[in-house]
Amino acid sequence: MRTIDQELGSDHIKFYPGVSYRHLLVLKGGKFSANVECTPPHDVLGIPIDRVLVRAKDAQSKKTAQLLNKLILDSASILEQHPVNVKRKGEGKDMANMIWPWSPGKKPVMKTLQERFGIRGAVIS
Repeated sequence: MRTIDQELGSDHIKFYPGVSYRHLLVLKGGKFSANVECTPPHDVLGIPIDRVLVRAKDAQSKKTAQLLNKLILDSASILEQHPVNVKRKGEGKDMANMIWPWSPGKKPVMKTLQERFGIRGAVIS
């Protein structure tokens, strides 16, 4: 994910590493829409990619869908050359061949602990 973020990230696009295949893509700046239809990766095996790319649900989300699809397609050449994938290919193992954003959402709006309960808090995780 570090390489993907370095190559595809920007002030408005940030990739965060997670656990296993569960990573996070954040689109910042208020000009993006979560109103896009993404196909879960486990539902796309054997289906031509042009039939399962991100689709806009309305006119306002068209640019977001186009951006996500560009990130997906651009990630393929980056990952193909990544040292981890080169090693895996040499060992006859499957490679991570592209990013696959799905399950879009947006940052929730909620009251702070101070506003809701009159207290302050911190979390160590």
